[in-house]
Amino acid sequence: MKNTPSVSIVIPTLGGSQLRQTLESVYSGTIIPSETLLCIPDGYNQALSEYSYPNLRTVISNDKGQVFQRYIGFKNAQFQYVMQLDDDVILDSQCMENLLLLFIKNKTAIAVAPSILDVESGQSIYRKKNNTKLNRLFYWMLNGNAGYKQGQVSLSGMPYGVDTDDLALHDVIQTEWLAGGCVMHARQNLILWNFYPFSGKAYAEDIYHSYYLSEKGVKLYVARKAKCWIKIQDDSVRSVVDQISIMKHDFRAKKEWQKLTNSQNPRIYLYYLLCFFGFFLKKLKRWIQSV
Repeated sequence: MKNTPSVSIVIPTLGGSQLRQTLESVYSGTIIPSETLLCIPDGYNQALSEYSYPNLRTVISNDKGQVFQRYIGFKNAQFQYVMQLDDDVILDSQCMENLLLLFIKNKTAIAVAPSILDVESGQSIYRKKNNTKLNRLFYWMLNGNAGYKQGQVSLSGMPYGVDTDDLALHDVIQTEWLAGGCVMHARQNLILWNFYPFSGKAYAEDIYHSYYLSEKGVKLYVARKAKCWIKIQDDSVRSVVDQISIMKHDFRAKKEWQKLTNSQNPRIYLYYLLCFFGFFLKKLKRWIQSV
């Protein structure tokens, strides 16, 4: 890329072992960031002492939480474009370049996310379900007559991702929300405050963030040619108690998001009933296989 724009990367982290792969992918790309900010709570920063990369800086936050740490990083970012990146995401070597090309071509306020692929299968983590009657019924229960709409947040509060393996899609897809694991912003469009309404782990923070970006007039896109990978967690290995706790916090976050966006809908209750039923079936299948 000629006249490469300057990029800040903001990574909220607690310094876990997965960060190494993320940084290796960042510094193996066709574009090297002008700065990489590792945003970590006070008291955890010793975990970052082993990392030494060009333009790498540690930013200490006085509170722990993904949204809070990220916004502290945003406030410290110095360059024209700012990429938010989770510490367990692996970037394709051309990911940043392909995201930046959209900013260069687009004259409006935008935020862009890449295709998100499963590190083991190489397929989109938002792979569409087959168009069976049962699946159509499932999506009707979550989203009424609109059914399954890629890139949309359903009436139930469940966000539908973009299946970038779907060859019927354009190379650039406008969406209602962006998954927060990897998003490129123009610096002037950053959300510079801690918008998440709860303490602790930030469930559904990406639909909150997307809402505030949209309110600011920023258009949201997914770029198929830009790619990153994450490892999909098998929720069936969790205990029932852990799964209920996760669903409880996720439900609370989605309910608050519905209030914020004036989109309250009773389908949210049906969604969580279906989620727990699906989890139970996975646990049962796993138990049967182990017998």
